[in-house]
Amino acid sequence: SIPLEEKEAFLEAMEKAPDVVERESDIMNFLRHCDFDLWASAKRLCAYWASRKRSFGPRAHLPMDLSGRGAMTDTDILNLQAGFPALLPRAKNGKRVIFVDRRQIMPKSLYDKMRSQNKGKSDSESHANLVKRSPFYMTHWISQEEQAQTDGVIFLVLLALPRLQDYDRPAQKRAFTALANAFPIKYKIHLIVCPPTYATHSHSKRYVLQEL
Repeated sequence: SIPLEEKEAFLEAMEKAPDVVERESDIMNFLRHCDFDLWASAKRLCAYWASRKRSFGPRAHLPMDLSGRGAMTDTDILNLQAGFPALLPRAKNGKRVIFVDRRQIMPKSLYDKMRSQNKGKSDSESHANLVKRSPFYMTHWISQEEQAQTDGVIFLVLLALPRLQDYDRPAQKRAFTALANAFPIKYKIHLIVCPPTYATHSHSKRYVLQEL
């Protein structure tokens, strides 16, 4: 059987919000993704809820919507609206395309300022979790599509240099781990590398991307 520590978050969700579990983590999605391997589907379903709880804390059992009263906070919604990540038009083969540009993440300095103006935040309300929650939300809803479960989606990840200083890389690693192990989704990741070439027409030592 699946160890208790791996299925604890799923069992808790079943106890506290069985309707959300049934509606937002339909076992058929996981079975379809795992070619109807019951054991693999069950492990991935448990991993999904473990990742959801790590990302959303006590809000994990609320509906995954943009009402501001669900799992996503108002700050999460602002982060998503800023384009982290962004949903692009479908590829020619019909696959979903998700564009990830880390520069669109709400800066930690701004996040801390907004948080200081709103009292009563839980421990789950951290900038590290902010980095995870908006990608979680988008991947969650795309994973409800049968094509995403069987044919997959495309992630375009922009690697803009120089490296961002105000960015939580361990949180990003955990987000990609969840993508690989928790969602009923197949995917391909394409990296777009932008080297730090200086603009030739400028004397300000600004990078080309900054000039654009």
